[in-house]
Formats: sequence, C-alpha cells, structure tokens
Amino acid sequence: PVEGVTMGIYHPQREDYVWLLVSAIPEFREGQPRPWRVFASFVDISAQRRAAADLGQYNDLIEQAGRLARIGVWQLEVPSGSVTWSAVTREIHEVPATFKPDLGNSLAFYVEGDSRERIQSAVQRAMTTGEDYDEELEIRSFRGRRRWVRTIGHAVFEHGACVRVYGTFHDITDSHERLRQLTRQSELQQLLMDIATTYI
Repeated sequence: PVEGVTMGIYHPQREDYVWLLVSAIPEFREGQPRPWRVFASFVDISAQRRAAADLGQYNDLIEQAGRLARIGVWQLEVPSGSVTWSAVTREIHEVPATFKPDLGNSLAFYVEGDSRERIQSAVQRAMTTGEDYDEELEIRSFRGRRRWVRTIGHAVFEHGACVRVYGTFHDITDSHERLRQLTRQSELQQLLMDIATTYI
C-alpha cells in the first residue's frame, strides 16, 4: 500500500504543477503475485502547498529582517529548563554551532553586577508573577566582546503555573555608543559654557 505520498504533475493549461496527495491500496486474488485492481485516491493539495511555500518565504523575510536589525528571538521551556535561540540571537552571543543554551549559561553571558542581577530578577518575576520585562543590559559574548542588548520577555501560564517565557533579543551596541558619545559632547559643551560664564 501507498499512503500519503506527495506527487507533482505538470498541468500544461495552467503552466504550473498540480500537487496531489496519493494513497493506493492493492487488492490481490488468491495465488496471484500481482494485484488485479488498486483502490486509489488523489487529493489536490496545490493550495496548501502554495500557502506553505508563501509561509516559508515570509519566515525567511522575517529572519532576514531580524538579521539586518540585529534582533533575535529566544524561548525558555520552564519545566525542562531548555532554551532555544534563533540564528540572530546566537550570532549576537557569538557562540559556536555546538553550543547548547540553557537558563544557567544564558544568564551567565550578562556582565556580572548590575546587568546580571537585573536579568535574574526580571526572569524570576516573569516566572512567578507573570510580569513582562523590557531591559537594556550589557553582555560579554562567547568571544569576550562586550555588547549592549535590549531583551524583552513575556511569560505564558497554564493552570496557574508558568510553562514558558519567550521574547526578543536586540543588539543595541551601536545606538548605545552613539548615545554615550552625544552625552559626553553635551556634558563637554555644558562644561565649556560654565567656564566661559565664570570668566566673563
């Protein structure tokens, strides 16, 4: 028997392929090695196939946009403690292909002190109270580079217990550095004005 086999047949009038889901069950007569008839069904799944292809292209576009904007996604499965990172999130952390994130080593990337304490508290509150968080914090990548990131988390509860926390992970190092430079320039200008006012 053949069950659920996808087959593409070119349709000359449509100038495109028609995609069929084919199932077939042979019927044998006693003592005969070859079937004497076959019961077959053909289901046109062209629309579903096109929709799946469009969805795949859409997901690719989302991934490309995220890569250009340096925005990744992540998910924590609370019962198991397993963590999933998108390709962009892995790139921001600069981890090797063999690296497997979990809750412990994910939090360890945050620079010890204020950044790590804030993310630990934010994740804990999300898992216990369902409170969302939006934090700008500093990490040290697998290769030792320091980066500023904006991380957003949202908790999912089922039957009163947190089962999942997911969110986005945005590399804001460039914008953070530009803001720091502007702040320094503003402070310098203010200092020069104060000096000028003092001696005029």
